[in-house]
Amino acid sequence: MAVIKFAYAPADAALTNRIKNDLRGGHTITEGESAAGYQLLVLVSSNAGLADAGVTEAMYDALDGGRHIIPVLAEKVPVPRLINHLTPADFSDGAYPLDDLRNAIAFLTGPEAPLAMRVLTPRTKRRNRNIGLIVFLAAFIMFMAGIIGVGVYHLQAPVEEYNAIETEIVQTRDAIIGPTLNALGQFLPRSTEDAAVFEATLQRMPTVHRPFMEATVTAEAVRAQPTAPDILPMVTPAAGS
Repeated sequence: MAVIKFAYAPADAALTNRIKNDLRGGHTITEGESAAGYQLLVLVSSNAGLADAGVTEAMYDALDGGRHIIPVLAEKVPVPRLINHLTPADFSDGAYPLDDLRNAIAFLTGPEAPLAMRVLTPRTKRRNRNIGLIVFLAAFIMFMAGIIGVGVYHLQAPVEEYNAIETEIVQTRDAIIGPTLNALGQFLPRSTEDAAVFEATLQRMPTVHRPFMEATVTAEAVRAQPTAPDILPMVTPAAGS
């Protein structure tokens, strides 16, 4: 037995009440305050229903709540855009396919029922925009607080803690790549002629070690006397390193 809610305009009350009465024997029809606990919405569509704000809000409630909806056509009108992927039960032009409606209700409230398709209603979109605006404002306030803290109050990370962490990083790095760099040290340029071909040598080294070899050569060049005849030129970093 399913708990069913109906959404309809007053102009469609006669057809809706007839359907309700025919369904009551096998299902519970919820009304008024108790309508919050329904499982499925039967939405009666007509020209009056499409213009009725209460019918539209009931459709939004069902969509936002992840409930199934069965459109019922009281007149030959298009199914509302948000649920036009659903197959309606056509009760227009004097037709009364009650068995089709019963079968649809039994399927959508049974154990084999698929999950209701989630649709973004205008109400949900509006709520999402409001949440996005709040998050943006919070992030902007935090960003400005950081700018003011650094620029005006000169806030910064604790120097001792930063230095300790940086030292640990460097020591870990040196322990990992140190032996390899020592082995590669034999390829460091020792003369101007070696420096001229060192870039080609550098390209043959493992990519992960190239920046450290470049830095080593640069440091050697800086330590060399500017007036010395065998000064080593600074090696241009290889492209892509």
